[in-house]
Amino acid sequence: DLREAFDILVTQGKAGSVELRQLASELGQLGGLFQNFGANTKSGLADLGAAFQVVQAEFGFSPEQARTGLNSLMTAFLKNEKRIKKVTGVQIYDKRTKEFKDLIGILDAFKAKGVTQKDLLKALGGEATAARAGKALLNNLDTLKAIRTESMSSNAVAKDFATYQESAAGRIGTAWEQVKNQFLKLLTPERLEQFSRV
Repeated sequence: DLREAFDILVTQGKAGSVELRQLASELGQLGGLFQNFGANTKSGLADLGAAFQVVQAEFGFSPEQARTGLNSLMTAFLKNEKRIKKVTGVQIYDKRTKEFKDLIGILDAFKAKGVTQKDLLKALGGEATAARAGKALLNNLDTLKAIRTESMSSNAVAKDFATYQESAAGRIGTAWEQVKNQFLKLLTPERLEQFSRV
């Protein structure tokens, strides 16, 4: 649902250092590729946004570099599925369902196998940018999961609206709307006709 997607994006925008507009733009550019790893669901969107926030810290808080890092990682996963299995012992592609595991499932499996940065670099075909993004996610898996969980249970849009409504600006805005509505009720076509005759 669209409201839930906005809740996720707003929460993750607040959790990181990227404005919502920039976050939506960067995630939009990653969405097609990330769809292979479950981003076509609410939890997939939460995974993608959380991963973006974590990787961004690794890449000097540059949204563009974070996107490049995640793009490299997802591409390397797709290109090196068999090598990843051989080097790490982790099966990232389920032949039965013909789908890749979701990102957090892959990272959990790497962590359980004790995959190191060196293993990751080798498994990803020497793709340094991809390995750097993967290392950031592995080293910050708890943070990744916390951001994901917070954004999945968020009601950020409704909370922000309620906060606005309670603020001075919100109360003034509401009062002004009430004045405008009352004025419009007074200006019926009949009354306007009467004013025009005077």
